Amino acid sequence: MAAESNCNVCVVLPASGSGHRMCISTPKQYCKILDKPLLLFSIEAFHKLKWVKRIVVTVDKSHHEFVTGLMREHSLDKVSVVTGGVTRHRSIYAGIKALANFCLPSDVVLLHDAVRPLAEADVIKDVTVAAKKHGAAGVVRPLVSTVISVDEDGYLKESLDRSRYRASEMPQGFQYQVIKSAYEKCTDYDLDYGTECLHLAQMYTGTKSRILAGPDTLWKVTQRKDLYAAEGVLKERITHTAVVGCSDKSLISELSNHFSENFMQISFAKTLANVSVCATDVVHFQNVSDESCCKGLMLPVPEIMSHLRSINTSSLMLTPVLVHVNMYGEEFDVYEQQTNLQKQLATVINECTENMYLSAVIAKVSGDQHRLCELLKVMIRERSWALSGQVMVT
Repeated sequence: MAAESNCNVCVVLPASGSGHRMCISTPKQYCKILDKPLLLFSIEAFHKLKWVKRIVVTVDKSHHEFVTGLMREHSLDKVSVVTGGVTRHRSIYAGIKALANFCLPSDVVLLHDAVRPLAEADVIKDVTVAAKKHGAAGVVRPLVSTVISVDEDGYLKESLDRSRYRASEMPQGFQYQVIKSAYEKCTDYDLDYGTECLHLAQMYTGTKSRILAGPDTLWKVTQRKDLYAAEGVLKERITHTAVVGCSDKSLISELSNHFSENFMQISFAKTLANVSVCATDVVHFQNVSDESCCKGLMLPVPEIMSHLRSINTSSLMLTPVLVHVNMYGEEFDVYEQQTNLQKQLATVINECTENMYLSAVIAKVSGDQHRLCELLKVMIRERSWALSGQVMVT
């Protein structure tokens, strides 16, 4: 990125809110999605960018030790945890002051809510470049609903033309001197009741903000239903799906079309060499008996897992591994097959990274293919930890 050569880029993530609108006892930023606290997704989205030099997360005092331990556990060494304030603006100000000995006046500071887990690298870069050039920048989205005002008696007073207005989203970026000066000049009313940082920069420093159109992934987790939406989007975005040992081309084709992104098939052939891996590659393992694999007597599960771990380079990637043992209609002992596979899974399941699933299906080609395909779709889509390590027979 052009901005990285001549300035530091830092991030402040306010995460000290109580999440009272969620109506649950756990603040929303600590609610788990895919077995990880929500704020981790937001932090990792910035931490993986090499040109981001420092991240300050502001938390309430009671969670300071917990979040600090979370950063150590996940090796997030660019993150500093500081105690925030009782309002959003006071928390952001605490983060800005924490950068006083790190940032030069012209460096860029990005502000982003910890409960916005879908920050995209291109959007972050565009805001950073615009903030460096103009002093302040932010992203917006079109309004979905019409905005009205109501009089003191509860009657409609005014309806705004929504085509003239936009919803302000995050991230927002500022030159450090701009945002620091704006907060230093804020009144207590601003700090207690204000919400728009771009407006503060304009009001107290005269800096006009560059406004960029943002994608529809910039929404904020606010209500309980948003947790389910975030989980669904994250599952689709950060997951690689591998179907292993299945030779039924029609079944693979249907699954590949249904899960068009990040889908791969792993098959077995003694005569074919390994190939480089991308989302749609067919990956072959050498020195494996075709006959044994087809009958489900042997699958190189440890080798498969080692291979998948080698391509699982992103801390956000979730890799469910689905083993489909195609029996080609031959007679077999279901209990024996299930036991053998269970043993194989058991040898590697404890070695799996925390973001990897592994499950198996034993099926006959003469079975109900539609039912089998629907089962596989559900397993891939749900990615339930309860199914990890399990063997199902159909």
